[in-house]
Amino acid sequence: MSFNINHIQSVSFGVCLDSETEESYRIVPSEIGVQNALTSMLKDTLMEINKEGTVIEDFSPAEKYGATERLRVSLESEWVQKHKRVFLAENLSIDTHGLDIPSSLVSYFAIFHDIDGNKLMGFRRAAQFKGVVKKHLVTITNDALCLVADNLFKLDSDFDFLIFDEQILIWRPSGFIFTACMDEYIVAYATANVAHIAAEISCVNFSALNGYIAKHKLAMRLVAAIKSRNDLGEITKQRLRAECKDSGVKLIQKDGMLLPAEGSEMGFLMLLDRRRYTVMLVPKHPETYEAPSRHLATTIE
Repeated sequence: MSFNINHIQSVSFGVCLDSETEESYRIVPSEIGVQNALTSMLKDTLMEINKEGTVIEDFSPAEKYGATERLRVSLESEWVQKHKRVFLAENLSIDTHGLDIPSSLVSYFAIFHDIDGNKLMGFRRAAQFKGVVKKHLVTITNDALCLVADNLFKLDSDFDFLIFDEQILIWRPSGFIFTACMDEYIVAYATANVAHIAAEISCVNFSALNGYIAKHKLAMRLVAAIKSRNDLGEITKQRLRAECKDSGVKLIQKDGMLLPAEGSEMGFLMLLDRRRYTVMLVPKHPETYEAPSRHLATTIE
């Protein structure tokens, strides 16, 4: 990690605001107390992500994640180009009224620079941050209990994800997926993703799957994950047929090309993303499973 967490030179607070046309990112001036709280959030997030003995996995849009995970994604990934643009942006607009309309808040963020000029950004979905203003808060004034009239905002204890060193480190996947507009991106590029896979796996008629994929969000997520693989061109027709047979995915062949039979579409996509498998611990009783999450097993000698 090139960023020097022990020698932070500057801290800026910002918000992402939603409008009818697009999101905008603004810097809201903050005093030293807020900056110290943001620095504490950063240190707590890094401490959790970098706990000794933990493994940081590559993020996949088709994976089922828990509330907190340790994940990474390259800043060059097609899924995070919005955040790359924000990270590379210089001189974001200063807006002293950036918190005037809490309902427009999508997320808040902090920009850190260390003593060597390295940059790091931390993002957090604004759910809890803007939720406090809906409550009736009280304080003691002149020995009497009074309602607090001003809008109040509560910082969280950690960030959803951090951007630095050409990567994004993810601690809270749901917050990352929300602020990255992952679902909208996957829907928009589903057809293009299918076309890319079809060019790599030429023995399958993927065009026949477009209608099915367009109706199922999980199928779109699987396609996005499959498209990111770098071994699609090595899949052979023979091995694909054999694996489908073993895992109970029904195939049909038309004009020399394979396609999953009706009812086997999701199983076929899960097989391509290494999420469908069969075991036979009891003789003559094969069991087929679909994994909501998958990790490559380590070979034990």
